[in-house]
Amino acid sequence: MESHDSRHYSLGALPIMYRVEITMSEIKITAEPRPDFGKGYARRIRAAGNIPAVIYGNGKEPKHVILPGHETTLAVRNKDAVLVIEVDGEQFKARVQDIQRHPIRPELQHIDLLFVD
Repeated sequence: MESHDSRHYSLGALPIMYRVEITMSEIKITAEPRPDFGKGYARRIRAAGNIPAVIYGNGKEPKHVILPGHETTLAVRNKDAVLVIEVDGEQFKARVQDIQRHPIRPELQHIDLLFVD
């Protein structure tokens, strides 16, 4: 009898995988301020593996930021997570309002975040 990884089981010839989701209340992400705007600049941000985003709402001035691509993609899988975004030494709590995805590739194009008190 062959040994199986604890997360893989076999049902006949088809392996069955299960996924355990860990709920986190807060996820910390370090971001950079976004100094420029426009389609060309947003494309350069994405080409570098990052995601353009804006944090707005709650009567505060909007903050345009650049988020790290991989870390952010993992963080937004949990739709209820509160993101702690650190920009230039300041920390803001935010929740995902909207995500724009590429129509073909599994890539995030832009994220809208709402300030949380």
